Order: sequence, then structure tokens, then C-alpha cells
Amino acid sequence: DMILTGEEVAMLWDSTPAKIERTSHFWARNYAVVVLLLSTGLRNTELLTLRPRDISWEYEEIAVEHGKGNKFRMVDFPLIAQTAVKMYLESGLRPAHLTDDDYLFGTQNGKVRSGKAPFDPNSWECGSRQWLSGIVERHVQAVTGVSGVKSHDLRPIAARLDLNNGMTIEELQSKLGHSNMKTTQIYSGRILARRKRMADISAYTERDTQAKINIEKMSNPP
Repeated sequence: DMILTGEEVAMLWDSTPAKIERTSHFWARNYAVVVLLLSTGLRNTELLTLRPRDISWEYEEIAVEHGKGNKFRMVDFPLIAQTAVKMYLESGLRPAHLTDDDYLFGTQNGKVRSGKAPFDPNSWECGSRQWLSGIVERHVQAVTGVSGVKSHDLRPIAARLDLNNGMTIEELQSKLGHSNMKTTQIYSGRILARRKRMADISAYTERDTQAKINIEKMSNPP
């Protein structure tokens, strides 16, 4: 069974906050996280350790400095992901004092535990995989109504979308950073039946449409 259908993925491209999340202070961050994972196929650790310096806006690429097995690779940085990251950066959620060498996404020591660990406005730490998965699970459920979707679930979904939109298995292997083709084949699953495949193709079309809408929104803020 599919974790998310093509129709549900299309809902996740939408940059209009879901009704449940309209009051969420972290909506721009959550949106950027989910869109990046769905459009780039990055591993959890790769996203958590991503820094602005790793992003080439000019060439629309992301450098994965330390992939699995400490391997380097370049990953396409599609327009929908570019707009999502820009909206996150413009939201002010990433502290202004940080540099391009600091994590793109991180957490601050704002939690007071039994009167200890006072808030440090200058702190910015790498989040855990559990923290990342919680972000994804809450955001996906708020937008689509589907519960239990973890951050690691988005990587095979991203692979499936690529495969059903014409990417070759060799290209997908390179994108995902797999050393073994068999791993890519297992990860991406098989090409879907026509009806479901058409939904994945529509999700790609919706992705490009939403990217243009995001650009327009940033150019003409309310």
C-alpha cells in the first residue's frame, strides 16, 4: 500500500497553511522540511546537517558533503524547494545571527527543564531524527489527514514520484546516493498502475504550478 497517494503529495506542495496549522509559529519551517524531503530524496541525517553553504542557488543544486558511507554527491534543488527554503528564511525562524556555516534547520535551547537550562537566544543545535520525524508527522497529518507518516517515509515516496515521472533507474540511483542498483529498485518500488501513475504525474505538474504561485506570493506579500 502507498503511504501517500499522488493526490495527497500534491496537497503537500501547497504553501497555504492548513487550517489546523494556521496558528503554528513554525509553519514555514515545517513546510520547507517536508517539501525538501519530497523533492530531493535527502536522507534524514543529510537534511539535519544541511547548511546554507551547501546550497547553490545559481546552479540549483545541493551538495551532500557526507552522505551514507561518507560519500559526496550533488542533488538537484528544484524550484518548489527553492521557494520553500526562501519562505522559511524570510520567516525569521532561523535566527539572524547565524551564518551560512550553521545548520539550515536547528533547535534552540528554549526548553526549561525543572528550572534548569535557561533560554539561550544564541543557541542553535542540530535536531535529532526523532525531532525531524515529529515535524513531518504533524505537518503531513495537518495537511492531508494521513497519520503516522514519518520523515524516513518521504524518501521512497520521492523516489516513486521520480520513477513514475520518467526518471531512469540509473538517474534515481545517483540522486539517492545508492551504491547498489538493487537498493534503488527496492526503495522506489515498481512503476504504478496507470491510474495511480497518472496521479503521480499530476503531482509533478502541481509541484511546478505551486512553485510559481510561491514566487508570486513572495513578490507580492500581503
